Amino acid sequence: MKTTPYLLLLIGLLNLLTFSSCSDDDKGISADTNIPITGYWQIAGTSIENGADINGDGAVEGIVVHDDGTVSEWQYTQTSEAPFNLGYKTGTWTIDNNHYVMLLSKGNGKHYTVTVAGNNNEKMYLAFNGKTSVVPLYRIQHLPGDGDSMMEMMAQMKFSGIQMSDLAGYWELTSNDYPNGVGNGIYIDEQGNVSNVTQIYGAFNYNKIDYHSGKVSTPDGHLVFPYSGTDYYLYAISKDILLATANGQKVEKFVRKDVPNEITRIEEVISSKVPEQLIGTWETTHYKILADGQTIIDEDIIPSSYYSTYNKLSFSRNHTVNQYSTYDTDYHNSYYFTVEGNNLLTSSSLNGLVSPGSDYSKKEQIEFISDTEMTLTHDQGGSQTAIYTYHKIQ
Repeated sequence: MKTTPYLLLLIGLLNLLTFSSCSDDDKGISADTNIPITGYWQIAGTSIENGADINGDGAVEGIVVHDDGTVSEWQYTQTSEAPFNLGYKTGTWTIDNNHYVMLLSKGNGKHYTVTVAGNNNEKMYLAFNGKTSVVPLYRIQHLPGDGDSMMEMMAQMKFSGIQMSDLAGYWELTSNDYPNGVGNGIYIDEQGNVSNVTQIYGAFNYNKIDYHSGKVSTPDGHLVFPYSGTDYYLYAISKDILLATANGQKVEKFVRKDVPNEITRIEEVISSKVPEQLIGTWETTHYKILADGQTIIDEDIIPSSYYSTYNKLSFSRNHTVNQYSTYDTDYHNSYYFTVEGNNLLTSSSLNGLVSPGSDYSKKEQIEFISDTEMTLTHDQGGSQTAIYTYHKIQ
């Protein structure tokens, strides 16, 4: 399925109106405005099988005249990649004296003015620039392919007045092979922050989250969000479907899915409160190693000696910790951390905090903490446990 808001679907028809025409009355069909034009219409045939492909491009096309004074253009291509094109409500119709008048989209906000020159509720002829087409539109009961369901879907969507609350949630991109989502998508929160989500398969199956990697923007009044390195312009949205275009032509479909657990857990981490006693800068003062419960190393650490076990950690309220180098105390690496119970988990990314194995992470236990002293233990494997004592220096 492809939904195309600015596609010039009726160019072929309008060319026929220009180069092949007849008078208003030579078909013996009145332009009586008492006969309704609302409904489905197809150009030059009543079905795909009997000659509706007037352009020779393997497609049939037509219009849908809606009750609310709008007109949609449609084209059925029968191709597997994009079986349907739809310019949903890109045109309008009114009554001018004794004729129906349609404005059909050229794109870029411009329109063709087309008059209904004849209509008997089965056939309809259009006039353009004073010339009437010899090619009729036939009333049909159903659109080809999945056109009816597509039209129903579009009728339930919002094209204007869209709020951030409409966008909030997790949306997965779809494809013809994966109409329920390809596994990758975006999470948009109430503040318009965008997090890209990518499924990772391997020893650990998890969702990789690029948390708050982008932001919904509003250039020229359009809602735009980044996805996979490309800016997508929002076209329409409903409770469960989001349509957006990256190039102004082909509109991609996203479907609402349950928010991934990784997103929920990251937000729980970010919103959790860091223990007040932990905030500040800590310097190692003592180092001990136990093997099978027996002490094999027990030494004080003198920072000025640049002992290999010297460590300095600076914890902040925003769940980041700076770890300073053993040999260059002006250099540091930044990590994320969280505290659950007496467990201190540190990782190179938010992913590592919620998906162990996805990135570097380290788990320690806070055995003791006061306003000035802290003891951390770490299981080093092979029955060995490292114990670090820290002193708060600021």
